[in-house]
Amino acid sequence: MVFKTLTIKGKVYEKLIRAKHEGESFSDLLERLAEKEQPDLMKYFGSIPMTDEEAEKRLALYRRLRKDSTASFWKRQARMHDNP
Repeated sequence: MVFKTLTIKGKVYEKLIRAKHEGESFSDLLERLAEKEQPDLMKYFGSIPMTDEEAEKRLALYRRLRKDSTASFWKRQARMHDNP
């Protein structure tokens, strides 16, 4: 197990104490709070009305953009290593 020391303001510590459940460790509290902040993207699934054809076009566009951005990334990496 890894241990880390954090420095926090007194006001923050008091808020954490109030948010902590009985018997809950600070690690468990921070993990619970961090997980709470993750957005549930699935709630937006299907929120943009489109036909199957439009969805396929959009998916093809996303795939092309991903491929192009990946290629661009590796070109920049190569330039950085060629010109330190």
